[in-house]
Amino acid sequence: KTLAYLLKYDGTGAAMALVSLLNLAGPSSAGLRVQAAGKPFRVGTESFAAGTVILKTHLNPGNLAGILRKEAETFGVTFHAVATGLTDEGPDLGSTGVVTLRLPRVAVAFGEPVSPTSYGATAHLFEGVLGLPFTPIRPTSLSDADLARYNVLILPDAAGSPGYNEYIGSKGLERIKSWIEGGGTLVTLRRASSYAAAKESGLTTVKRLVKPGVRPGEATAGANQAGGGQGGAEQTQTPDPVPGAILRVVIESSRYLGFGYGREGAVMVNSDLVFS
Repeated sequence: KTLAYLLKYDGTGAAMALVSLLNLAGPSSAGLRVQAAGKPFRVGTESFAAGTVILKTHLNPGNLAGILRKEAETFGVTFHAVATGLTDEGPDLGSTGVVTLRLPRVAVAFGEPVSPTSYGATAHLFEGVLGLPFTPIRPTSLSDADLARYNVLILPDAAGSPGYNEYIGSKGLERIKSWIEGGGTLVTLRRASSYAAAKESGLTTVKRLVKPGVRPGEATAGANQAGGGQGGAEQTQTPDPVPGAILRVVIESSRYLGFGYGREGAVMVNSDLVFS
């Protein structure tokens, strides 16, 4: 007898299937209860990484097998049936590390100063690939917006100067900080990450790395203000960009943003943004 079905979260197909399952989790639809493992585990000879999707038969409707068969055909994924919640290695399927997932309520910044290309890529990923709904929101409205309606806020790359600091303002920044303290998740891309890491913003402990300070009058055309162009007093230079450089990166696979990517990967870099 099958106790649960497991889906390895290891590619675009798995991500699309997960969104589809979460869309079926509402009371007005199939009423699925979708869970995920926070740590890797092994059942028999099959290993499952952190982020593996779990659907337990006793928590889901009787036609679960039929639903998953259709999902597997649609997205080209495999659901592994297991007869026990006990694992041979790692946390059991009934452990506290297994959490219930819900469809996220996402807001994505658009309009000035957002880069149209960055916003378009984000919208395509959500709507065209994953089928995940989101709400566009202008940075200038963040100071008055009801952020409680969302649990994820995405700031795409900025188009240039003026940047997020000027458009969000101090009131909007305080609203974002309060929302994060209440459990909200902020995701920033490229120059939006520079804004978040700036000392004046204080949205993260991550800092942007720059070259040592340059004496007044010696700053080059590539010099920026400390803190990623957000208004520091010391003139500094950004790292030299190497367009098209391919770097080997180590991924923090224990964090949910690293689920599905493995421990290492190769990325193409065309930026002078470096953070620590």
